[in-house]
Amino acid sequence: MFIETTPNTDVYMIAGYAAFFIISAIYIFSLAIRQRNLQRDLEALEK
Repeated sequence: MFIETTPNTDVYMIAGYAAFFIISAIYIFSLAIRQRNLQRDLEALEK
């Protein structure tokens, strides 16, 4: 009589994973750019 089914939250799960991977990719890209800039600064200091 009062049986309720669990709501379908697949969309939220997929959105959460997508957000996680996008944020992770941006962070890794940011780290790569920082590393490249540090390498350039180090080379400039050595000269």
